Parts: sequence; C-alpha cells; structure tokens
Amino acid sequence: MEKNIKHSKRLELLCVGFLALCLVLVSLADQARTVSALQSRVLRLHVIANSDAEADQAVKLLVRDAVLRAAADFFDGSVTADDAEARLSEHLDTINGAAADTLRANGMDYGVKTEIVTEDFPARQYNDLTLPAGRYKAVRVVLGEGAGHNWWCVMFPPLCLPAVTQEAEEAYFTDDEMKILKPEGSFAVRVKVWDWVCDLWAYFSGNR
Repeated sequence: MEKNIKHSKRLELLCVGFLALCLVLVSLADQARTVSALQSRVLRLHVIANSDAEADQAVKLLVRDAVLRAAADFFDGSVTADDAEARLSEHLDTINGAAADTLRANGMDYGVKTEIVTEDFPARQYNDLTLPAGRYKAVRVVLGEGAGHNWWCVMFPPLCLPAVTQEAEEAYFTDDEMKILKPEGSFAVRVKVWDWVCDLWAYFSGNR
C-alpha cells in the first residue's frame, strides 16, 4: 500500500513538472514571437575598434558620433526599420566617408569598412531600455583590423541619442514590446532565460 502511495506521488510530481515545462515553453514561444517582431523594428549600430589601445578606443567613439550624425541626415521620413535600412543602403559610401574622414582627422592611418549585416547581439541596456539578445540587422563599422572592443547601440529608432524621450520610445514600440524592453516581475525572469538561450545558441553556432 505504501509503495503504491509513493508511486502515485511520483506520478503527480512528474505531471506537475511536465505541465510546468509546457507552460514555460508556451511562454517562451509567445515571447519569441514578440522578440522577433521587435528585432525587425530596429536597426542597430556596431562599431568595432582597430585595437584596445587607448587611441584606437578613443577614435572609435569619435567615429560613432560622426556615423550617427551622417545617418541622421537620411532618416527624414523613415517610420520603420526597413525604411531606415533602405535609405542607409543608398548612402553607405557617405557614412563610410564620414568615418574615414574622422580617422584621418585624428591621425589614424588605417581604413574603415561599413556594411549592413545581420548578426548576433548580446542583451544590452540603452538608457532605461534593455534590448534582448538575438539576431538583428545592423550597420557594422569595422575600423582597421577590427580587433578591439565593440560599441553597440540602436541606430533606428535613434536610441543612441541621449536626448531620446520616454514618450518617443513608447510611441514607437508596442505595449508587448515595452514589456520586453522594460521587464518587471516574471517578465524579467523570462527575458533572462531568453537571453541565456540566445547566448548559448550563438556560442555553439560559432557566431559569438
């Protein structure tokens, strides 16, 4: 009799565990759809320094500023990330030129390569928003050997700019996306699990 009771309890625990796993998977599936939509609505900026030398790291930030200023000239009328990407694609030479001019003006003798790519990003916080890990379209600017630390941000919408307001953020992103960008309570745990899964996938796929 006692043996049957123990067996019954084990089954109950297994059922509870299975249901909990199902709920987690369903929750992550819903989150995956929201994150996927979010990823399609932003265009990121990825600047890679020539090296970790102090001068190379300093000029990386100057190039960042020059690229953001140049890109802002082409965002007029852009309401989606696809619009922004299309406009930037037409003017990549201009943006690359702004980066190259900045390098020359600061005495750097190495070149720069600017392209629009899709790549894996870790989770990053910008002001009070945390963009989840995953694959995003990005304007990638590689300085010289590209062997130094990165600088990441969101080019469109212009979250890199310190003047961006909370009202502008909330006007661009949906309520569900804002729950991902500003996670609280159980959402914060779900976002951390999502970031962990994405980082693990990127590591084993060789993309990070």
